[in-house]
Amino acid sequence: MQLDTGSPYTLFYEHFIEHNLCFTRNKDRVATHFYIGKMEISSQKFRIFQMKNSAVNSNIIGTLGTDLLENRKTRIHFQVQNIQLNCYDFPKNLWKKPFPMEFKKGKILLIGEILGKKRKFLYDSGTSGYHLLISKNTWLQWRQKKAPIEIRDEKSWNKRLTTYTTLCNHSINFSSTSIPIKKLRM
Repeated sequence: MQLDTGSPYTLFYEHFIEHNLCFTRNKDRVATHFYIGKMEISSQKFRIFQMKNSAVNSNIIGTLGTDLLENRKTRIHFQVQNIQLNCYDFPKNLWKKPFPMEFKKGKILLIGEILGKKRKFLYDSGTSGYHLLISKNTWLQWRQKKAPIEIRDEKSWNKRLTTYTTLCNHSINFSSTSIPIKKLRM
């Protein structure tokens, strides 16, 4: 399974569950349980998602969503791209640099500042190569004027969308850490 912090719930792909006896299906939901390390995950209502044939990857059986983070201590180490679930304690040195964030309605929101204004940024580990997706108005304000624009057709969850990418020279400040934005995508 792949972890996607942009998905508020865990789901299994239909092509996998239709040939697997570990699931009890009830219309558009399945019941099953499994372990991630020593942490047991169990539900009677996991969702089912039907991928279009061209998107089916037989190695990936589903998506772990942020419902797994509810009421659990979670450690996200951005530098090494690692997430630890169900932590019992935290290293004391992490508390020296608190990183403001919120967990609301299944979304991990990072609180940062750009161009003197506080903003909330959705942390979505499932966005692949897209590190920062923004709205059209924000994209128009932050982009480098006269920079080239790359237009691409993309797929996301069985939907096609067009992305627009250009250069940017601003930074987002998170506590004592400043992260330069080199490209903007909408």
